[in-house]
Amino acid sequence: MVYQHFYGLDGCAGGLSLLLNLISDGDLLDQFFSPESLEIMGLIGVALYLGSYVLLQLGLIMGSGNLYTLMNLAAACLVLASLMHAFNLSSAIIQVAWIIISVVGLSRRAILNALVRLSAEDQEFLTAVFPNMPKLMARRF
Repeated sequence: MVYQHFYGLDGCAGGLSLLLNLISDGDLLDQFFSPESLEIMGLIGVALYLGSYVLLQLGLIMGSGNLYTLMNLAAACLVLASLMHAFNLSSAIIQVAWIIISVVGLSRRAILNALVRLSAEDQEFLTAVFPNMPKLMARRF
């Protein structure tokens, strides 16, 4: 394939070579997604990227919160899916990196929240005064 030769993957055995073959095979993609639906998915992804950043800058969501990370994860997945129609290696790499970073961030927060222990007194106060505050944030408070 052109991608394999251009990017020096002629002798590459494994997943990347197979992935590039599948992406460049238009017949396989046409069975699952039309070019128009892939473009719409990409536009929704862009809207999620921009929307999450606008909400962050307006102070409506926190950058350390799950909503911001989930919006960016969904955006990256949708933009990556749209690249199946018009593949661009640079864009694909950044979307995959964004997905990995988002998953790591969500996992890290879930693990930290699971490890936080509050005393009975702290838990009672938290429930009474700040019922929706995550335990990790309460521990910092």
